[in-house]
Formats: sequence, C-alpha cells, structure tokens
Amino acid sequence: MGRKILRKVTEKKRPTFFQLIHPRLTTEHLRIPPKFTLKYIAKDLSERATLKLERSSECSWSVIVRKSGRDVYFKDGWQEFLRDNSLGDKEFLVFIYDGKMRFSVKIFNKNGCERMDFHNIKAHQNSTVSKSNKRPRGRPRKCSKADSADKEVKEVEEEEDYNDNPAQEYAELFESEVRQFTSTIYVPHNVSIPKSFSTEYLSPGEVSLRNSKGKEWVVKIVDSNGKLCFSAGWKAFAEANQIKFHDVCTFQLVSEKRLVVHICRK
Repeated sequence: MGRKILRKVTEKKRPTFFQLIHPRLTTEHLRIPPKFTLKYIAKDLSERATLKLERSSECSWSVIVRKSGRDVYFKDGWQEFLRDNSLGDKEFLVFIYDGKMRFSVKIFNKNGCERMDFHNIKAHQNSTVSKSNKRPRGRPRKCSKADSADKEVKEVEEEEDYNDNPAQEYAELFESEVRQFTSTIYVPHNVSIPKSFSTEYLSPGEVSLRNSKGKEWVVKIVDSNGKLCFSAGWKAFAEANQIKFHDVCTFQLVSEKRLVVHICRK
C-alpha cells in the first residue's frame, strides 16, 4: 500500500521596501531606495510605473518615473496616489515589487493597523476627475479588474533586508521619526528652511550637508528676517553637486548637525 507524500510548497517572497508619509514632508515625489533599485528594478526601469493596492484590485495609478544619477523617483502621478488614498498623516506604506515596474502597495495607518477598507477610493477618484476636463500627467487610470498578467511576479533569488518584518520596522520608525523637508531650488546662494522644521530641529550655526556618495560640506545656517536659511557654504555644495534651478532637494536630518541631501533633478 503506497504512502502519500505531502510536500510543503514554499512561495518566494516578493521584494519590498517601505516609506513613511510624514506630514512635514512636501510629498512631491518618492525616492526608491538605491539598493532596491540596483538589485530589483534596474533591468526593468522605464518611464512609467503602475501602483495598485495589495488589498484591492479595482484601481491602479500610472506614475512617471525619473532617474537622477543612481536615484530613481516616482514623480507626476505620485501626488494623485496620495490624495486618492487620503495619505499624508504618518501612514506607513509597504511597496511590493511584482515585476515590470508594477508595485502593489500595503497601507498601514498611524495606529499600526493595516488599512483594509477602500470603498471610498472610486468615489474620490471620480470627484477629482470631474473638477478638470483635462487629465493631468500621471493621473490614475480608470478603475478596472486587474489582468491575470498583473498577477505575474518576477522571481527573486534572495530576499533583501527590507522584507524581514515591515511591522517591526514601522514601529521603530515612528519611535525615531523621519525628520526631513523638501525644497525646490529657486535661488543659487541660499535655501530657506520651513519654520515648522527649523523651530523643532535646527538653530543658527554650522551644519554638515552630505550628498548621496557620503561627501560632506560645512554650511552655515543664518536667521534672515525671522526665518532660517542655508547661507555661506550652500553655493559651494550646490555647484559641486550640480544643483540647478527647479531641482528638488530633500534634506534628511540624521544627527543634530548633519543632514543628508537627496537631489531630484528637473
């Protein structure tokens, strides 16, 4: 009499990265972690990406992808994704890569619980579309059932650090809190710092600005009519890193007197 052999089928996890949506951050774009880009999406990189909700197959959003050096960003269409999903108050997003520049997104509210109810999204999309006859670049596509092709995932040989425990990373991230702000560059000699950010984290004096390669410049923060701004040293930093008018810089405070600068070029 033959014995039945039960096999345990293990499914390889899809690669993921996470992002905290902070209310102080200007949500003009989203930077994909460079290591994630290099390992998982470098070969698939294209001008557009598709975002859909992991817990709802009804809607998807088309987002413009921009590359600046080794950095890759979600640009036009990212704001619509945030607005349509009522994001912007310390939510935690987990991006799951399905291959071919398609991402499934899990949303965790600031109470730590995953969002499961999305019945208002379609109505929200319809209300935003009705306000304009033109469809802006990167607007979400019409709601439709996902193709079976959308469910195809790209197999990955090994799992990256981001995959281990998103819930634990979420809790740790809120304890340390993301401290950053974004500024569009309009003048070459200085950059204003939002008052809400400077009041809590910065004061006049010298700080270090670090680029994505780890090189640092000493820059002076001065008080100009009650508002803090980067002054002496900023021009040298901007020239060395080829920052131009209308480029977008995200300044991330990593210690008391040190900020890492992520540059998204126009």
